[in-house]
This record gives sequence, C-alpha cells and structure tokens, in this order.
Amino acid sequence: MDLSVNAYEFYMNAIEPYAELRETRLEMGYSMGELAQQMKIHKATLQGYEEGRRKIPDGFIERVKEQQRFDREFIAGIPQRVDEHLLLEGYTGGIPSEDVEGWDEC
Repeated sequence: MDLSVNAYEFYMNAIEPYAELRETRLEMGYSMGELAQQMKIHKATLQGYEEGRRKIPDGFIERVKEQQRFDREFIAGIPQRVDEHLLLEGYTGGIPSEDVEGWDEC
C-alpha cells in the first residue's frame, strides 16, 4: 500500500471545503470583508474558515452559494426592472435624432 498517495488524498479531502469556499468567494467578486458582512459573521471567522484554522459549519458553503445565486439573479434582472420603470414613466426608448448634436454628420 502506497502511504504517500493515501496521505495526499487525505490532505486534498481535508482542504477541499476551504478551497471551495475561497474559490466561490472570489467568483462572486467579494472581498473577505464583503462576504463576511453578507453572511453576518466576522471577517476573522471567514478568514479562519478559508485558511483551515476553523471548521466550516455544516451548510455554510451552501448558504454562500445560495447568496451567489441570489446575486446573479438580482443582477440579471436589473435591465428588466429598469425597462419596466422607464415604461411606467412613459419613456418609449431611444433618443430622437433631432435632439442629438451632430446626428446628421453620422
């Protein structure tokens, strides 16, 4: 039995959740402080999770991923919400060509 392979697998399994947490945070574009604030924990706690000094609570990574999904859905819906708001305000879209200086030069 090759102990070096088993030790490597053990090490990789042990660090995988910590790496997954950090990778997810970076994909979200959040600093540690920003994600900690979103998750309502101290930045030092999140840092401890990512560095493997603290055990990640059950379900925590799933909650982070749920926040990521929410952020993506929220951002994806912004254009639709802006369009709906503008339509409600009577804006029909576009800029009339006569209102743009130099339009006839294009």
